Amino acid sequence: MKLPNKTRGVVRTLLSELATKTNLSVEQILDIHKRCAPSADRFSAHMTYLWATKKSIRRNALIKGIGDAPVAPPDRRFSLLFHLIQEFVINDPRNFWAEDVTISDVKPICTVCSEDMKDSPSGLVCPNGHGGAEIDIDVDHQIEEIFGVKRPDKVSFVNERPNIPWNDQQSKAFKKITAWLNGPRSGQQVFRLFGYAGTGKTSMAREVAALVENGEQGIRKGTVLYAAYTGKAASIMIKNGCAGASTIHSLIYRPKIDGLTGKVTGFTRNDESPLRFARLLILDEVSMVDEEMALDLLSFGVQILVLGDPKQLRPIKGTGYFTSSAPDVMLTDVERVAAENPLIWLATEIRNGRMPRAGRYGDSRIFKPGRAIRDEDIAGADQLIVGMNRTRQALNKRYRMLSGAFDVDSEFPIKGERLMCLRNNKQTGLLNGTQWVCSTPTIKPIRRLKDPKYPTKGSEETNIEGLYFRVLGLDLYDADGNGLILNTSCSTHHFDQNLPEPPWRDIAGTDEYAFAYAGTVHKMQGSQFPFVVGLDESHVFQEQRWEHLYTLFTRASERVHLYQPE
Repeated sequence: MKLPNKTRGVVRTLLSELATKTNLSVEQILDIHKRCAPSADRFSAHMTYLWATKKSIRRNALIKGIGDAPVAPPDRRFSLLFHLIQEFVINDPRNFWAEDVTISDVKPICTVCSEDMKDSPSGLVCPNGHGGAEIDIDVDHQIEEIFGVKRPDKVSFVNERPNIPWNDQQSKAFKKITAWLNGPRSGQQVFRLFGYAGTGKTSMAREVAALVENGEQGIRKGTVLYAAYTGKAASIMIKNGCAGASTIHSLIYRPKIDGLTGKVTGFTRNDESPLRFARLLILDEVSMVDEEMALDLLSFGVQILVLGDPKQLRPIKGTGYFTSSAPDVMLTDVERVAAENPLIWLATEIRNGRMPRAGRYGDSRIFKPGRAIRDEDIAGADQLIVGMNRTRQALNKRYRMLSGAFDVDSEFPIKGERLMCLRNNKQTGLLNGTQWVCSTPTIKPIRRLKDPKYPTKGSEETNIEGLYFRVLGLDLYDADGNGLILNTSCSTHHFDQNLPEPPWRDIAGTDEYAFAYAGTVHKMQGSQFPFVVGLDESHVFQEQRWEHLYTLFTRASERVHLYQPE
């Protein structure tokens, strides 16, 4: 029997609610169900009792199947849930756990002619009359139709344990990390392993992960997870051998789905996150993590190994929760292989306050002061990075003129353009500094709450025009490695500089964006790109000049073209 999507959603919600209330995992609930299956009353009574009391001793006894816990009057909801579990989860698990398509714009298509199926009184029909044709949901095709770009590749998962000799500094660090991992569970939760570019932080992290996963050197065996603030940084971790690295957002938050429309309406902490069952979490590129996200991570009680670089630009106010404290271990010796990499050599020179001469360094290049940025570099860069906002705006305009987007709309984004989120919105999942591709915007008046203290009083239309569109994530992924797709809106004044800034109350419920082709070093923290074209404006930052330029260089994973002012 096939469970309707809406009913399946109800069962999933009940299971999640039950798991949260009882501090059990879904797997444990199903295991209890199998052992209690002969008596639905016994099952519902036990679970109702645990729901009301959450007594750990009795809960553990029930999990282990030892004796009978005292019972309370059965909860009818969970008596019903018992039968639903038996019918749909146990008997037909593949159908129950199948993922729903959450893109509301995706339409079924005919597999004979590939035309969109049309609604009719008798159901979906092919407009060309292929009556008995099967239908298919071509998500990739629909994403290309909506956003004007091909669906980004899924994040792939590969892993290999490093097989390299460790220097004295790294060996001492391993001893400290091992002692931390073997310490009491109530002890220090976060260990900060900091080091400069090329000192082997990622290789060490992979070795620590192998020690934990194999239970070596007396370390309690368990699962290791990797995460970073953005998808770009997570993909670099994967490339460097950190299997399954994800964004922090996809790891610990889950979408809230509207039961009627199936659309994502926001995000909430996922109490069934894989982090709940992990032994160790390894974080990298987390300078943009704020206190709220950090506390959500820490609430799972898992030990966290944080990788950081203290020579990078200090995070903007309100972020840098994990990187603002002193390191437990500081690596300063650059590995020989890394030192032979021209990009690492350049970054090391700049970190030490020495500006390399103009010239070629492998695939990277530093141009003479005063050289104008070439059009081919603007069009070919994976990311343009500058120091000041007015330079960012000028380069974004120039990129749009080269690409032809400016000729279509000189102010507002068009379908397929790259945008950067400039403000966190935990409810929708948008994070400051993350990049997205937009659909065709619709311009219409922004609505605001009549009374922010009492949302039930409804909303009213303002005289402020807003852009309404959908965004496809380039930095944030779902649990399957696909880019998030969200509905969003912003005020038109973010793109039309001639418009005044509206009253904050009128736009409080909207998001904030800018074109993402060029970005400031501050906004690029936590991300990496294969080919970076930078304009050195570090002189503006005075005492942080070298940190600013060093951060720019370390945003590149393969090569940099650096232009300098006169």
